[in-house]
Amino acid sequence: MAKFLTSAEISGVLEALVKEATQFIYIVSPYIKINENLFARLLNKSKTTKVIVIYGKDKNRNSELQVSKLENCKIYFNKNLHGKLYATEDKAVITSMNIYDYSQVNNIEFGIFITAKGDRKIYKSIINEIALLEESSESVFKVERSLNNDNTINKVNRTIDEGNIFMRDLYKELAKYKYKIGSMKNEVDGLYMAISRYALSIYKFDKNELYEDRSAVYRNTIISKELYENIKQHFLSLKIG
Repeated sequence: MAKFLTSAEISGVLEALVKEATQFIYIVSPYIKINENLFARLLNKSKTTKVIVIYGKDKNRNSELQVSKLENCKIYFNKNLHGKLYATEDKAVITSMNIYDYSQVNNIEFGIFITAKGDRKIYKSIINEIALLEESSESVFKVERSLNNDNTINKVNRTIDEGNIFMRDLYKELAKYKYKIGSMKNEVDGLYMAISRYALSIYKFDKNELYEDRSAVYRNTIISKELYENIKQHFLSLKIG
């Protein structure tokens, strides 16, 4: 179940989050000046794990340059961002704490620690909200290393041909059109549910990639180019106009 955290506990939990992550690390905070100890852990972890940073308020070139040293990172900017949360593939922390030294040393902060296993519904809501925030934020910088090829580092904008395609990318492309898929009370969720249902009919996803009721696929689930194109062509055949 969820655990309440005090100032001293938050720092330790955040370091553990980074240390134990195996698939991805999300850092969502208005300010991204990262304290030295935590950044050292992130620098090492980014050799094998994706790091996605979303920050807001004033653009800070120095902070962006710091984060851009990570080997697999994406940086996004959203001027309306004020909340702070940190998440991996199985844990999340919602907190008042920023991740720079002054906040951790001088401020009285609180937080809530959540695990996917113990608080599945809440955890899923957090990850879905981060995915939506990522979609609506401005891409600032990307460094992506193929995790299967340590000799290749490219500063790129992600395209379908570069391999990391998410279910949300598919939805964003298909959402431009109207389809013959029956009535939808909520057009946004309705289309995504329709895409998910078709995806589930032609591909077997791992159970940890599905909503709790298995009615849809997580927006941050990575899919192959072949599956992407298959689903895309199916829906384009149902396009109106």
